[in-house]
Amino acid sequence: MDKGDVARARQLQSQADKVIEILIRYCDCASRGYNITEGLKVMLSWQGIQVGRQRTGKRLSDDEIAKMKAELTEAVK
Repeated sequence: MDKGDVARARQLQSQADKVIEILIRYCDCASRGYNITEGLKVMLSWQGIQVGRQRTGKRLSDDEIAKMKAELTEAVK
C-alpha cells in the first residue's frame, strides 16, 4: 500500500487471510485441544527455522501436517 499498489496489497491480504483460515481450521483449540502455536511452529520448520514442537497439549499428526502444507502451498500461489 505504501507504494500505491492497491491490487498487489489486496492479493497479499487475500493470501494472508487464507493462511489464517487454514491455521485456525487445523489448530482449532476450542474443539480439538490444539493451539495455533503448533501450526506456526510447524510452518517455521518448513522455512528452516527449528523452534521445536508444542510442548503441552495435542500435536498435529503427520497426516494433518501434510494436508495443511498442501493447502497452504495452494493458498499462496
